[in-house]
Amino acid sequence: MLVLIGVAAAASVVALVVPARGPQITAAIAAALAFGAHAIVAAIDWDGRATAHRICAGRLWLVTERYRALLSEIQDGVVEGQDISSRRDALMQQVQSIYEQAPPFGREAYAAAADAVSARARPALTEAQIDELLPPTLKKQTQAEPQS
Repeated sequence: MLVLIGVAAAASVVALVVPARGPQITAAIAAALAFGAHAIVAAIDWDGRATAHRICAGRLWLVTERYRALLSEIQDGVVEGQDISSRRDALMQQVQSIYEQAPPFGREAYAAAADAVSARARPALTEAQIDELLPPTLKKQTQAEPQS
């Protein structure tokens, strides 16, 4: 767009100095193309959509950090029982709220994102690998504990 506007401006200056039809036609065509390009960009609103998605991602990041903090507190024994459930439910409600306010995306965007993820997808973690990542209170009991 900037190049088209520059060509239109330069051709307009040349049309003022040189009394020829060529620079006038060039200026008119470049200005029309620049106007059309700007109209398309304004109609698509890439900046607004990108900003909305960035805000949504930032809010989801905060919920993720709160969830990690909750898992750490569970592991450290700071929270227990009903408090764990209520805080987890609150986090789930926050995520739902974020998704309700998130900008919509088209089927094509979803398909492209799914293809990109599947192309780079790592093999799924095994139960044992997942178990290693969990705090002790959430780990599966794979072996029978010795009875005393």
